Amino acid sequence: MAKTLKRIKRELVSDGAKRKALRELGYLEKVKDGGWNSLTSKECGRVGGLVSREKKKKTAVR
Repeated sequence: MAKTLKRIKRELVSDGAKRKALRELGYLEKVKDGGWNSLTSKECGRVGGLVSREKKKKTAVR
């Protein structure tokens, strides 16, 4: 059960990071209106890059 709670918490943090990256790049409204399919692969890559950079920052601080 503990693994499940950890996984859920990690997913929630990941969603927050995605939402933050979308907001920074100006894609949030586009995703809200059309879903993830409305983004190009280049735009998705930018979002993923920001999310991974944020994760690296958080793990380096710990």
